[in-house]
Amino acid sequence: MGKKSTEKEKIDLESLFIELLQQFDASIEGYLWPWEEARLYELVYCLALQIKPSDMSNDEVQRVIASIGDLGLLSPKALAELSAAGDIDLSHPDLQLMKEVLVRFGWGPEETSALIVTICEVAKGFVAHHEGKVQLFLRKYGQKMLEELISTISLSKMDQKDAKMAFSQWLQNAAGMPLVLSSEDLDELCSGLETTSVEFIDAADGLNLNLTMVDDFVFSFLEMEQQFSEAEEIE
Repeated sequence: MGKKSTEKEKIDLESLFIELLQQFDASIEGYLWPWEEARLYELVYCLALQIKPSDMSNDEVQRVIASIGDLGLLSPKALAELSAAGDIDLSHPDLQLMKEVLVRFGWGPEETSALIVTICEVAKGFVAHHEGKVQLFLRKYGQKMLEELISTISLSKMDQKDAKMAFSQWLQNAAGMPLVLSSEDLDELCSGLETTSVEFIDAADGLNLNLTMVDDFVFSFLEMEQQFSEAEEIE
């Protein structure tokens, strides 16, 4: 990662993210939601708690949702397609497998059917309005919360840039909002890579990476690049 980008280079963003993940692997588990799909699993878990058999513990519900997710059965886009024509196709192999898992964990026919239909309906809603990504929904309203904080709270001893940084970090830490903390650092990196911050964020979303985590890794990456550049100048 020490090689500096030239003006004519355009790095593959997916490769960059993979390299960042490898380099900062020890730091990943320090984030509440390192992988955005985990937010979706949490939503499905919360829905399942309202439908579960009365004698089933919350831990058991969590295990069954994890099992369904591990089988790759919670893709919003794939689930939404099963109801694209109207009614949900419960005979589809993916939903039959989901049903089998639920039954094995002790779910009855009524609860099983209700949960599968609910999951598909939620997936359809997220695909229709948020490109099938929970983080886009959260970022949309997290940005509105940030804008409201900046517009309604006046800080006499802090300029707007620092206030925005502080409020962004608070929303990240307190609410787990997938916001970009340092847009200036991100813009600087993207300029050197001949890409845009929009493309950068889209790539992170495409890999289902926590944007806060990517933002932190980018900041560390920039610091390392600066140190590498200074060391070269001394040599």
